Amino acid sequence: YNSQWVDAIQDMRNEINAIQSKARKASQSHSTAKFVLEQISMSPENKMCADCHRNDAVWVALDKGITLCPACTQAHQYVDCSRIRSTADAFHPHFIQIVKAIGNEFCSSIYEHSRLSGRPDPNQTD
Repeated sequence: YNSQWVDAIQDMRNEINAIQSKARKASQSHSTAKFVLEQISMSPENKMCADCHRNDAVWVALDKGITLCPACTQAHQYVDCSRIRSTADAFHPHFIQIVKAIGNEFCSSIYEHSRLSGRPDPNQTD
């Protein structure tokens, strides 16, 4: 009976060690902020905001694979609860690949294919 407990505890330790090892490897593979911005900006459309096309796209909606300006970032955070990160942050390489693979142009072709005119511009002031 005691050996079952010892075996169970040892199995838990092994699982914890494996999880910690994966976490260490993942943190070592995170890219620096400069590298992130360079990689994402390789595609010209990702230098601009996906929504308003301003040239200050310094945020990324990870769940959509697009870049956003500060004003449009707020709209995405509060309206559709996008998973937003700053391009000044370090990213895991798979997030960079998502943004490079999807990008603003492709994402816009999906979300705005039937866009109605008259949608308010989040950057427009009254």
